[in-house]
Amino acid sequence: MEWIRDLELFLQRLPDSLSTVPETFYGLIAEDFRGPVMGGLIGASIAWLIARTVFHVGRKAVGTAGTLSATNFSEQQYQHIFDSSPVPTFICDVRKLRLLEVNAAAVGEYGYSRDEILKMTLTDLGRPEDAERLSAALLNPTATGTDVGTWRHLIKGGLAREVELTSFRAQFARKPARIVVAHDITRRKRMEAVLWQDAARFGVLTRATRDGMIEWDLASDKLWHNENYQALSGFPPDELPQSMTDWFESVDAEDRARVQQQLLSVTKSREERWNEEFRIVRKDQSVVHLLARGVVARREDGVATRLSAVLQDITARKVSEERIRFLADHDELTSLPNRSLFRHSVDQAIQRAERNKKMLSILFFDLDRFKNINDSLGHDVGDEVLKAVAERLRNCLRKSDLLARIGGDEFAVLTEGLTAEDQASTVAKKILEALAQPMMLAGRPYRPMASIGISTYPSDGRDAPALQKNADIAMYRAKEEGRGTFKFYSEQLNTHSIRRLEFESSLSEALTQKEFVLHYQPKVDLLTGQVSGVEALIRWVSPTLGMVPPGDFIHVAEETGLIVPLGRWIVQTACVQNRAWQKGGLPHLRVAVNISARQVAEKGLVEMIQDILEKTGLPAESLELEITESVVMDNQDYAEKILNRLKDMGLHLTMDDFGTGYSSLAYLKKFPFDSVKIDQSFVRGIPDHSGDVAIIEAIIAIARSLHLKVVAEGVETAEQYEFLRKLGCDQIQGYYFSRPIPSSEIVTFMYKLMTRDPGSKTGS
Repeated sequence: MEWIRDLELFLQRLPDSLSTVPETFYGLIAEDFRGPVMGGLIGASIAWLIARTVFHVGRKAVGTAGTLSATNFSEQQYQHIFDSSPVPTFICDVRKLRLLEVNAAAVGEYGYSRDEILKMTLTDLGRPEDAERLSAALLNPTATGTDVGTWRHLIKGGLAREVELTSFRAQFARKPARIVVAHDITRRKRMEAVLWQDAARFGVLTRATRDGMIEWDLASDKLWHNENYQALSGFPPDELPQSMTDWFESVDAEDRARVQQQLLSVTKSREERWNEEFRIVRKDQSVVHLLARGVVARREDGVATRLSAVLQDITARKVSEERIRFLADHDELTSLPNRSLFRHSVDQAIQRAERNKKMLSILFFDLDRFKNINDSLGHDVGDEVLKAVAERLRNCLRKSDLLARIGGDEFAVLTEGLTAEDQASTVAKKILEALAQPMMLAGRPYRPMASIGISTYPSDGRDAPALQKNADIAMYRAKEEGRGTFKFYSEQLNTHSIRRLEFESSLSEALTQKEFVLHYQPKVDLLTGQVSGVEALIRWVSPTLGMVPPGDFIHVAEETGLIVPLGRWIVQTACVQNRAWQKGGLPHLRVAVNISARQVAEKGLVEMIQDILEKTGLPAESLELEITESVVMDNQDYAEKILNRLKDMGLHLTMDDFGTGYSSLAYLKKFPFDSVKIDQSFVRGIPDHSGDVAIIEAIIAIARSLHLKVVAEGVETAEQYEFLRKLGCDQIQGYYFSRPIPSSEIVTFMYKLMTRDPGSKTGS
């Protein structure tokens, strides 16, 4: 209608404030209608904001489904998604569109029982006259994951609704199938109809939202944009693009061709909507990520005449997503590849070496006496040393060499294309020379030193675990021979050293000699302020070595297999102690124990825990198992069976050190965890470090969406405590409340906590 277009053009020239509307505008409106028209403008902004919210939520739900399709989930995982999704979702075969599976939302919203729906085809849900066109759209063999369009569906009883369908390929029962998500847009369509009928509302809309808006007249190529678009682009008004041709120049060069092709495809087809994510370059050359949602207006013959779009700035979201993806396989402190990525890279390098008949070497090393820096100068200084070391190593290695931080002060280098085993010594010498240059710490020069162990493929191992283990053995021999040097692995190095043998022997005898004790670190509920559980932490009190921290012997126990009997002792002792607390009248506590990868791999874990619970009389819900991502990484199918059996027993399962592994999000969806524990490396930087803040906010949001509890460890300050409390974290543990303490001190601690002044801390 031409009068609407004329009014739109007029409203574009309206001043920013309604209080300064020129008298000429009032002259165009009869006096009796001036009040209703101005009221309509204000009402329109409210209506549009509601419609925009509905539109955003709907698109987010469909977008999530589209993302899931790209991960090639198994049928069991798709079934889990169906059961939990609030959006009606169907699986149909690719030929006759027979419905093979539906989720609860589809049954609830369409009014049919599940059995009734499974006797139908997807086309039976719509109008008969749409069946042929819908079949053609869904049977298009090139459509992998795309919007199928807007259709009218009939629920049981004949009531019609407008739905927007999104379809993508999947495997169901090992046969090709399609997943179709049906989002009800009836309300949105009604709102859009109302909004487009009243052009005055569009004028208010351009000032009522923070999003940028553009409108493209296809006939003239002229472009209109609101004031918010100027803020998004950073260009002054006289430099803003006046045509779509000019506008494309502001789109990032890497995205430009794709956006042009998308717009051409939308306008040339019968599609009504344009949805795309892309980047634009601002006046100051900074990049902004935008989410565009557009509507195409067409003539009666279907020819596109106008494209109107809302441009939302999603830069912050994109940065956060990129950060999380980066941290999945990189170390946060140094930005180097982490252990998981390094191992994956070694696997690939072995395949290349085998094809090319070349050698490769792995160099393992850590910084000698680095613990002294942390103990004397603090972890902040230690972190600065690690970053400086990482930078030095980057500069001294070849671009083809892969440098990774394995953990703590441990680093590893993968060097390929060797023709002789001793060529790796050149790399080792470069590393030692680079580290030997002094750096200033607390006003004093410090020269980092490292002990390097080298293993070579294929002579020292034919897979990544063997090569890494042998390089580690060689590194310990280098330490024994004076530190600050390197050592090649050889067949004679069957153990790390004589000292390592003696250590293993002492560790083996420690269990029979009852040299182990458990300390317990309280977990405090942030809602009540009371202790809701404790984590059992093992300590070795050796008559010859003194108090040995877990970090010095747990990995040895894991390698030698001693972790299995030691793990049984930990679980049994913790259960006996918790049962004693319960009999003594203490409030209900859940005791948490750590389960290692070796324990899960060993047969009989479930039976062992079940036997201990029966003998101690401790209820299953009073025991919590903390499991790191590495436990389930190597053999996911087996680990899934074990965890499901433990969950069926009634135990509480927690993913420990969340955020530091290779693919935590995937594991959260696959395995039956009840809670996640945020690793202390992220807690340490809050609330001052923006990266840690963003990560913790994202982790808590993800956990909430999956109905998981959140525990934060390593809380040491009141600022950290208050930040986590405001974010809605469920539990915390750390020195802010208490260090790990003997069982005899738990009762006293809980009494002090229950009688303390609100807001005061209890721990030492």
